[in-house]
Amino acid sequence: MYEGFRRERQLRIQSLSRPQPTNTLSSQSHTIAFFAIFLFALAGLISGFSVGAFVRSNLALSALNSKLPATPPVTSALQTATHTPPTQSFVKLGWPVIPDYSPIEVADDSTTYTLNAYAVDQSTDPGHGNPVYTSGITFKLWLVQRIPTGITFMLAREDLQNVNTIQNPLTGKVQSQPYQEIPGLNFDTGTQQTHLSNAKGRVTWKYRVTSSVAPGDYDLVVLSDWDGKYYNWSWANIVIKK
Repeated sequence: MYEGFRRERQLRIQSLSRPQPTNTLSSQSHTIAFFAIFLFALAGLISGFSVGAFVRSNLALSALNSKLPATPPVTSALQTATHTPPTQSFVKLGWPVIPDYSPIEVADDSTTYTLNAYAVDQSTDPGHGNPVYTSGITFKLWLVQRIPTGITFMLAREDLQNVNTIQNPLTGKVQSQPYQEIPGLNFDTGTQQTHLSNAKGRVTWKYRVTSSVAPGDYDLVVLSDWDGKYYNWSWANIVIKK
């Protein structure tokens, strides 16, 4: 019995003197949780600084832009530019050239004739020069009795300085003798007796000779008048038959 008591006492002493196991897993878990909380807090702090810096930089940029001078809007030159037509330069006119016409015509009220003419300057001499390529030169075509060869056919200056009066009947002179306009040409509506040149300084007439014109020798007179500033005229011999 004594031995049994002794053995039980030794076992108790051994159990008390043996080191107790520690809860290692619980300690590691606490450590990991602590570091996780620390890192999460640190990340939140860093993100707060970043957002604050971003907002402050935008506010500073807005304040800087508000102090800069406003940049004017870019406007297309086509929107602001206005079209200004070029200034027309007047030149002295030479004798208008008559390249195409019918030298023999019939007074029958039905046959249509065509006459072309164009303006020239005085670059060669007072009667001849280069073509004047411009629109707006007033031209007129009319019929007169034959002008004697070598004799000048004159028109009154006061009749030519106002282009609005050119469409009225004109009376010229040959050696002080009046040469009145003969009303014997019937013009098409598209090529009236008095009309303006095209952009090339050219004009075209289409007309018929009325049956009231007696057979004989005549001249077709062509006048070019540039706004009453410069003017000149020429004529072409024709024979009218019945």
